Amino acid sequence: MSQTGSPAHCYAMQCAWVDHMAQVDVEKMAETENSLTLDISLNVVIRETGEVVEENVEPTSPVTITLTLPEDYVGYDVTVIHTKADGTTETLKGSYISEESQIRFTVFSLSPFTLQKGADRHPAVYVAALKATCAKAGHKEYWTRMGRKFADEACTIEVTDADITLPKTKVHTWDAGKVTKAATEDVTGIRVFTCKVCGQKKTEVIPKVKVNITITKTPAKFKAKAAKKGKVNLTWKKLTKKGKTKALFAQVKNYEVQYSTDKTFATGVVKKTVGKKKAKLALKLKPKMTYYVRIRYADGKGGYSPWVLKTVKTKK
Repeated sequence: MSQTGSPAHCYAMQCAWVDHMAQVDVEKMAETENSLTLDISLNVVIRETGEVVEENVEPTSPVTITLTLPEDYVGYDVTVIHTKADGTTETLKGSYISEESQIRFTVFSLSPFTLQKGADRHPAVYVAALKATCAKAGHKEYWTRMGRKFADEACTIEVTDADITLPKTKVHTWDAGKVTKAATEDVTGIRVFTCKVCGQKKTEVIPKVKVNITITKTPAKFKAKAAKKGKVNLTWKKLTKKGKTKALFAQVKNYEVQYSTDKTFATGVVKKTVGKKKAKLALKLKPKMTYYVRIRYADGKGGYSPWVLKTVKTKK
């Protein structure tokens, strides 16, 4: 590896450096798990071409070396130990630059020096896994060090966001649901569920209400006759305690009457309850409209007879 140093063979001839420059060559001599021994040589090269014109020049002034650290040394305390020509050693003071990826120090002679890796200046920080939900993506566990992410605590396996990201799930946590349209015996209803995590909604159809038919007979001779100003008179055969309707009279609790301008009875339904001893009901409706009117028996216990339906157009 080559590093640039300050002029070391200047003497008094400063002009000699107009077209030339000093080049420091660094070669690895030995390496252990936490140390790296390098050899330095100083050459004089032509500035424009890089051609070496003089090798292994002994410096006459200090040489400042800027060394790019091996990747596994970046972010650690690095001690520079210089081995002198007489075999003794000295510890050089270095300074970190370029976000600690380089170290700069000054030597006075070109003999081997050793980089010793010490304590980690930026210990890895553990980030626990985050479970993905339907609202937000999650991630696997990882360690972060000096702005980089790793899959292991030793920070030997670097990962990207794509490697650790867990996509949003499609599993929702639904609430109990809210009925926005009640089901009847004529139409289905709608229940809306909302996810308690992301707020997404889904709808469910509520089946029609099943009618419990406990009375097989229907109100007899049911009529709907329009009168003036929207009035409609309803009549049907009266039940009695005696005679043919005796058993039916005992079973029936009351009559249920419904009317609407909607033939399906899905909207605008008006309900009326009439005592079983009565046989008529007067309605005051809107003039010049078509109404659908129906009547049935109710036993008061949740049971009914089938409907009897009539259509009537109100008068002005």
